[in-house]
Amino acid sequence: MAFRSDRLILQVYFSSNFGLDIRLRRDGPLEKMCTNTLVYVSVLDQDYDLQVFPSYAFLGNTAVMKCLMPAFVKEFLAVDSWMWGSETIRSNLAEDGGRYSVFADGELHVRNASSRDSTKPFRCLAKHRLTGAKTVSSISGR
Repeated sequence: MAFRSDRLILQVYFSSNFGLDIRLRRDGPLEKMCTNTLVYVSVLDQDYDLQVFPSYAFLGNTAVMKCLMPAFVKEFLAVDSWMWGSETIRSNLAEDGGRYSVFADGELHVRNASSRDSTKPFRCLAKHRLTGAKTVSSISGR
């Protein structure tokens, strides 16, 4: 079986020993190049839960929330956004008077924590990089 692009050919061979043998070949005007067998990782789509545990902060300080993900799926997930109750939290800068910062590692920082922050649960929303599926944390933090 072969899949052809403009100048790339992906060839897939079924093997009795290893399941699949995948090779990438490049056709150029003067040369032909063939790679060694590519290494691929099989991923099993299985159920998982995200968790946000309560964050303890003194009034007026910064509360830090972390979206905890199971190790077997962590490399395929990215925190897409955070929710406070039914509201989606947008990251904003402290210089602009904003209270929320969402970092690349998925952490949420809530500046100037108040008792109002504990009235609704914080939940993280993660997106699976391979399937595109979005999952909301089952355990929420306050």
